[in-house]
Amino acid sequence: MQKSILNFLIALGVSVTAVAQQPQPVYAVATHNPRLPSREPSFSVAIIPEKVGTAFRIFVQNPEKKKIEIQISHRELGVLVDSSIIEEQFNCRYNFDKVEDGYYQVILINGKERIMREIEINTVSKRNLVIR
Repeated sequence: MQKSILNFLIALGVSVTAVAQQPQPVYAVATHNPRLPSREPSFSVAIIPEKVGTAFRIFVQNPEKKKIEIQISHRELGVLVDSSIIEEQFNCRYNFDKVEDGYYQVILINGKERIMREIEINTVSKRNLVIR
C-alpha cells in the first residue's frame, strides 16, 4: 500500500515538473485608459432649443419602459421641475421665458443610471439709435 502511494507521488511530481518546463504563453494588455468601460444607459435623451425665446423640448427614448425621474434645477433656486415617466417615448416642451438668468441642470435618473445636461439662460438687451 505504501509502495503504491509512493509511486503515485513520484508520478505526480514527474508530470508536474514536465508541465512546468513547457513554455507558457505570455499575455500582454496595453491600455491608455485605466478606467473600466462604462455601460451605455438604457435610455437616451435629446434637448432641443426652440428657435425663438427660451423654451426647449426634451425627448426621451426609454425602450425598456423603466421609471425615469426628470429634474430641472438651478443652483440658487433649487429644483424647478421634478417628474417621473415610464413611457417608451417622452416629448415635453418647457418654457423658461420667465425664469432668472443662470445655469440650469437637466438630470434624468434611472436607478444608478444618470444623464445630466447643463443649460444656460443669458438675457441680452439690445439698444438701437435711430436718427430721423
